[in-house]
Amino acid sequence: MAFNIAAAIGGAAEEVARGMNERQARLISLTDEAWSDHKTQFQKKRDAEETKAEMYEETIKSIAGLEGVDSIDEAAAIYAKLGTDEQARDWVQGAQTLTSYGGNLKEMGYISGLPDDFEATDMTAAEYAKSFTDSVRFGEGLGEGTRVAGRLQTRYDQMSEMGLAPKDYTPTQVNYAEISVDPSLRGSQISIAASREMLTTQLSRLDADSPQAAAVQKSLDALNDAEMKALGGKIDSDSQLKAERLYRRIITSKAVVMGAEKTGMDITTDSTGNRTYTVNNSKIYGSWVASQIPTILKQQKELLPAKEYQALEAYLNGVLADNEAKATAENVDPELSSKAVPKGSVKQVDTNLLKTQIMADIAAGISYEDAKAEAIADGVDEALFDQIYAETQGQGALIGAGQ
Repeated sequence: MAFNIAAAIGGAAEEVARGMNERQARLISLTDEAWSDHKTQFQKKRDAEETKAEMYEETIKSIAGLEGVDSIDEAAAIYAKLGTDEQARDWVQGAQTLTSYGGNLKEMGYISGLPDDFEATDMTAAEYAKSFTDSVRFGEGLGEGTRVAGRLQTRYDQMSEMGLAPKDYTPTQVNYAEISVDPSLRGSQISIAASREMLTTQLSRLDADSPQAAAVQKSLDALNDAEMKALGGKIDSDSQLKAERLYRRIITSKAVVMGAEKTGMDITTDSTGNRTYTVNNSKIYGSWVASQIPTILKQQKELLPAKEYQALEAYLNGVLADNEAKATAENVDPELSSKAVPKGSVKQVDTNLLKTQIMADIAAGISYEDAKAEAIADGVDEALFDQIYAETQGQGALIGAGQ
């Protein structure tokens, strides 16, 4: 039988064509799969940025609600200055503690106002929040370095021209006002400072020999001792911060289980699952926290390295002392604690206590003149005040204050 070379060539051509079609189909299939994966990844990244924007928005709103913050513009500028959402939330917690006692952040020097030349943007908290997110663009990362890179780019161009490509996520662009912010406000530290100020003020207005004065002095001494151990000595700042975060995680987890009625803490959850914790009853909360701390220490002693446990123990002792200080301050008879010393008379003054009061006034941004006037009105000798103020601030402070 004769060999049909034409048929052989035709069959080979068909085989080659069939192979080429199969390879083309595989390439198209790969392109479609890569396109689908690319779209999925883009949507995940975009959704993650939008979720962060919602979280940032809540933090900015919290800042805007503080006494002394006058606008969303100012709140956004403060947020930008603090740097991260975690730092901003921690700062807000301390600021809320301070302002809950009637303080104004601006008046006390923890923040400055917007500069005169800053023009309000009329932006919303949501728009500001979006500006803190990252840009996510669909037309980027289209399979570079892969076999289908060129086809993906072609497909993107085609889909984009038809209006079918997903929209890019582009954050709002905005210029923030230059504003001064004291970033040192922390939940625990500023709470202790506020409690000390309350106790010091009350002690200065009580009869030195009264039982209430003794109770206040004991609580003040315990508070100062706890703070010294928690914030100084051998415990470094990283260990302090780690202890605070661990405690916050544990106590809030317990609060979720126990509920608001038993803990004195309201817990709200937003659409993304982020929780916000707000103390609604300081007495119930303080009592509940005090009841939980021994158990926390017992459990963590078995889990933590010695250094970390030491930091946690010192921190929790500070929490206990702070709670006790608040309870003591709230139990002082208002009539006794508001007694003013008769004008012209001078009372015996604990110089260490006066020095503590002066330091608290300086930290709160109270001027030398105002602090002195209040002390004299409270029966403190003028010369003694000047002496203690000089020891606290140095002679330069007196000259700068107008002496």
